[in-house]
Amino acid sequence: MSVRAELDSKPKSESEQRALTVLREWSEENQTFTSVRGEFHRIVCDDVFRRQTHTDGEFGYLGPRHGFLRYGPPAQKPDVESLKKTAQGKPYEYKAAESEQWRWQKTRLLIIQEEDKAYEEFIYANQPKRRGTWGFYDIPADGISPLYSWRTESGKIR
Repeated sequence: MSVRAELDSKPKSESEQRALTVLREWSEENQTFTSVRGEFHRIVCDDVFRRQTHTDGEFGYLGPRHGFLRYGPPAQKPDVESLKKTAQGKPYEYKAAESEQWRWQKTRLLIIQEEDKAYEEFIYANQPKRRGTWGFYDIPADGISPLYSWRTESGKIR
């Protein structure tokens, strides 16, 4: 459903209406959008094992069915004072993230685990574009869906 159709549907709260208005304005200003790249820093706190993982990475959308996601340990280990603390005040254990790459290339998704020198490849059928689908594998949002048929292959990188 388009942003415009969303705006015309049932009444929304003021904050939802404002968010949809901002999205519509952004969409109209960026109609020639063809690619995007960015960097991120992710912090994951595991409250069961009291472990905190930091990840630095980058992502990119390079056109229909072409995208990537790369991440791994940050360049600098965080100091103990910045880690989450238990109820007793003891800092969580720091764990470095493992390096991994995800690459979407036309009819396949390639996942590479760098430390293990292993990969998984998901081949999907060239299905017609489906409107309104936004699932995990819809990145980069042109109809890829976990509902489609997959052929999986795994192996070691030599």
